[in-house]
Amino acid sequence: MTIVNKVILTNRSAMQHKYGADWGLIQSAVDALIAKDLTRGLSSRLILLDDDVEMTGLGGIGVLSSASPQQNLAAVNAVRAALQPAHVMLLGSIDVIPYQNLTNPLHVPGNIENDPDPITWSDLPYACGQPYSQNIDHFLTPSISVGRLPDVTHGTDASYLVGLLNIAKDYTCRPRSAYEPYMGLTKSEWSDSAKLTLTAAFGNATQMQVVIPPDQSPWPLTLLQNLSHFINCEGLTFTSQFYATGIVALDAEELVCHVAPGTVVAAECCYGTELYDPTIALGKLGVGNTYLANGAYGFLGSSTVAYSEASVNDFADLICKYFLNHLLAGATLGEALLEARQEYIAINSPLSDKDLKTLAQFTLLGDPSLRPVCLEKEGMAMEIVGRVVERIFAKGTRSERLAIMLVTEGQEYILRRQGVPPFHDPELEKLVDKKVRVKGIVYGYTLFITKATILDSDE
Repeated sequence: MTIVNKVILTNRSAMQHKYGADWGLIQSAVDALIAKDLTRGLSSRLILLDDDVEMTGLGGIGVLSSASPQQNLAAVNAVRAALQPAHVMLLGSIDVIPYQNLTNPLHVPGNIENDPDPITWSDLPYACGQPYSQNIDHFLTPSISVGRLPDVTHGTDASYLVGLLNIAKDYTCRPRSAYEPYMGLTKSEWSDSAKLTLTAAFGNATQMQVVIPPDQSPWPLTLLQNLSHFINCEGLTFTSQFYATGIVALDAEELVCHVAPGTVVAAECCYGTELYDPTIALGKLGVGNTYLANGAYGFLGSSTVAYSEASVNDFADLICKYFLNHLLAGATLGEALLEARQEYIAINSPLSDKDLKTLAQFTLLGDPSLRPVCLEKEGMAMEIVGRVVERIFAKGTRSERLAIMLVTEGQEYILRRQGVPPFHDPELEKLVDKKVRVKGIVYGYTLFITKATILDSDE
């Protein structure tokens, strides 16, 4: 079977119901993205989850109801098992492929004074390969890069989604230095924790903006056009704004034509990835939708009420910090979230109910295969001979794990392949205990392989 690095999943019936004949415009934009992916070394494939013939060929069953979390998760799991892609891109909003409806362990039925969300809406199960359940703790083994390129919920104009597909097609990676200038917004009461997050990700908190008049929305273009955005403010359901104790911290309208193409956002705000029908909000798109429409590559946010601490990093602070760290180190958008989830689980276990909700509610809007920070521009191409071993890496630290490494006379490297999740790579496992000649890009202590040749003799 042909190797497929990225699957683009959607529901044709749901798309045709929304767009009629203009569904063809979306198909053409997908075809163009697939063609461009091929030039980047990615083999991508569009799969229609409601196509019985196609799904049967993949060992699954076509989705009969686009609104069914059970049917959609079973179909995605079948595609994953059959093709073993590195990236899963969900194409469409929640009326095309739904969020999974996980039970919120913090909610008390009939009581909205504390945590008001009976359901934690989530894309986490699509990353895990486990059967349908509403228990978050059944999905603690994320193993694949997942992101959602959404259209407008209940929208009828195909141009929005075509535009997002074109942005993904035309994207460019940049050196890390391009993403080091940032816009950091925080509510004053949370400034201590925001400072910790920014310092961990960017090495400083000098560009942090505390939302206190006169420093509030709208922000100067010199700030908005920085490529990295971190927002530690409040959010409300069915609104196109983020807040700080009643003050507008960011209005989606000020993003229009002002966001720099390539922007990546990590937002701790409640409801940042609530994909609501804009007719509920006087026709105004949510902040996440608006960022993407104006050229952002990715938006990490929470689908429901989120949690954080005022003076230390915890919960939403951590998932955003981990995401930014991996993104700036050269991960794709989907890999950055995957590694953030895995890191969150490893470091914070056993997980509290707040941990479980945090893990489930943070989702990625954007093509998960996009790599904003370009490894090739940051690293150095090399050809190295060494022996591949599997052993404990970073023993005694919070990053301790079993890793596949290349050992040479003077250096050791973690081995990875671009576009492939960093854990349990079957192609790298075939090289263990063998002497190899490796070509690839070195980035710190990580060697991203482009070619590996097994040597029969000691050269």
